[in-house]
Amino acid sequence: MGRLNGSFTPAEIEVRDMKGEFPRLRSNFPPNKDTVCVSHGSYMIIQFIADNPGWWFLHCHLDFHALIGMAMVVRVGTDADLRGLIPPNFPRCNNFAPPGF
Repeated sequence: MGRLNGSFTPAEIEVRDMKGEFPRLRSNFPPNKDTVCVSHGSYMIIQFIADNPGWWFLHCHLDFHALIGMAMVVRVGTDADLRGLIPPNFPRCNNFAPPGF
């Protein structure tokens, strides 16, 4: 983790990363966490083993922050990995209606 001074595009961040400007802390005994705190103007690099198939939403704790881009979806696995895990009547995008409608 560290602090950035200024605003950068994703492409600029990628170039800086390729130059090694964002060091990684590698450990044989990483912390077992589901939450990290990132200060204003800072960054956090996380590495994890994703072994639970599905679509997982990573987000900031404030809804407004998620609306302005501080959120992402991580897809774990392939379509074949997900077959049989999704109930046949599970709501899909654009077809959800609350019960009774």
